[in-house]
Amino acid sequence: MRSDSAAVRAVAEEIIRADNAADLSRVMALYSDTAMLLPPDGAPVRVRGAIRPRYA
Repeated sequence: MRSDSAAVRAVAEEIIRADNAADLSRVMALYSDTAMLLPPDGAPVRVRGAIRPRYA
């Protein structure tokens, strides 16, 4: 069984691969409805609907 940190790392790497492939549907499928994105350039972005424009 993988550790929590390994599972988080695996999802983050999959988000990066999907983003690099410009596959927005796949990127968004990896975020839960209650996800929070912590961008380096601003305030936290809460919930999947608010995260989507960051990738468009």
